[in-house]
Amino acid sequence: CLVADELVREAQRAVLDAIRSGLVRSAHDTSEGGLIVALAECCYSNIYRRAVGATVKIPSHLEVMRDLFGEYTSRIVVSTKDSLALAQRAAQSGLRCTELGTVGGARLIAEYEGQRAVDIAIEELEQAWRRGLPKLLS
Repeated sequence: CLVADELVREAQRAVLDAIRSGLVRSAHDTSEGGLIVALAECCYSNIYRRAVGATVKIPSHLEVMRDLFGEYTSRIVVSTKDSLALAQRAAQSGLRCTELGTVGGARLIAEYEGQRAVDIAIEELEQAWRRGLPKLLS
């Protein structure tokens, strides 16, 4: 069993290797806000692409507060065109890989235990994120 620091290093190495090989298209850790925040931030526009949505099913073995909002440096959300190859690479490194869903559309939709926990237009979500701090400070 790997201790926490070793697990983080191994996760970082595995993702970096997958990026270098062209298997990973994007990556985002969950260290600031947890899984749900990382998923939302992955959808926002940037200098390389316009905003894009996602549809995910949160595994029922995850606990809402601890796992959806918990800030873990050892958890990384990635996008790939070959989830099977990515899962095999993760297993070879002693890591667990869980397929969450698909990228596309104009909404972030997250289902948890058969119910929609999140269903929001990316444009609306991104505007709230980009304008939130300036609005608070004014």
